[in-house]
Amino acid sequence: MFDYWLRASKPLFVASRTFTYDDLNRLQTASGTFGSEQPFQSCTYVYSPIGNIDNKCGVTFTYGDAMHLSAVTAISTGKNYTYDANFWLNQDFSR
Repeated sequence: MFDYWLRASKPLFVASRTFTYDDLNRLQTASGTFGSEQPFQSCTYVYSPIGNIDNKCGVTFTYGDAMHLSAVTAISTGKNYTYDANFWLNQDFSR
C-alpha cells in the first residue's frame, strides 16, 4: 500500500488531502477537503476482480451489459446508462 499526501494551495483556499493506493496503484481511499468551503470527506474505493470500480464513496456501480463488461449501466444514485450499436453512450449532457 502506498500513501500519498498532497497540500493544495490557491488564493483563499488551502486544503490537505490524503490518498492511499493498493498494490496495483488503484486508488483505495481519499480524504480531505476537495473544494472551497467543502466539508471534510473520507471515501473508499472498491474494485471488482476484473478492475471495474464497484463502489466509490458509497455509490455502487452496476455493469449489466454482457457484451461490454467495463460499461457502467447504472449507479445507486438512480442514474442509468445505455449505449448504441457503436458503443457510444446514449446520454444527454446538456442537462
